[in-house]
Amino acid sequence: MSESTRPRHIRDIAHLYLSRVQSSVPATHGRIVLCGESRDCLPAVHAANIAAAFALGGARSDPPLEVRLFDVSGLLPNAGYFFGLPPQVYLRRQTMEDGETHPALAGVTVVFTLACRAKPDSPLPRSILDVVHIPPLERRERFYASLAELRKQPVENTLFVLLQAANSAAAGLREEVSPRLRNAPCYNIGVEWTGDGWFPERIGTVTGWKSSATDRIPAVCRDPHSILAGRYYSLVDGLAFKMRLNARRKVNRAPAPSGPAAGLQSG
Repeated sequence: MSESTRPRHIRDIAHLYLSRVQSSVPATHGRIVLCGESRDCLPAVHAANIAAAFALGGARSDPPLEVRLFDVSGLLPNAGYFFGLPPQVYLRRQTMEDGETHPALAGVTVVFTLACRAKPDSPLPRSILDVVHIPPLERRERFYASLAELRKQPVENTLFVLLQAANSAAAGLREEVSPRLRNAPCYNIGVEWTGDGWFPERIGTVTGWKSSATDRIPAVCRDPHSILAGRYYSLVDGLAFKMRLNARRKVNRAPAPSGPAAGLQSG
């Protein structure tokens, strides 16, 4: 190492060490399944803001975070509309070719089918988060069909999140949802309503969003320092924590490897 490139200060040495540690962090694949209680709470608005907030925050992560938003809800307006995609894209969502993707704001990729997904056996070049917006709970037949399709395409670290606008009579539905998603944890997010949630744990509540529903750009992109954007970032912080917690639980439940423990073998 030459004089010009040799670290001269403890901060330089620490920076080099942290860079090497971060570069060795394995890429991960997570999934958040979002479902509106009904179409009246405009779940696509919240799906677009949550995906954009993850992408904007994840741009500084190591490894980088790639956010893909799958809108298979069958609703209009959908997330493509709220990301400002042209009508010829978001209106013909049902005729999209399998795997057709559309770049959107904040680096989010919008997809209207479940065909575009990472191969589970291939190493990931970067961490991937899939936000999947499925039909609302009020459309039970399509709702269950979407869960069945997701079960065929498992992602180990999956959360199910209900966007809840009122105190619905959905008690006991968690016992039906979680097994269909391979025992994924279930949470809720309050939209407008601040009472007790469907599930014991609530990620948070977002209010004051209706005035932004006429805007075709997510609030976290339009005005990232606004109160509304801050509420979505708070939700994303809560979701990210639950995903890390779920990942640790799955590691702890995994069977111990056979043979000598890593690091204890003689060299």
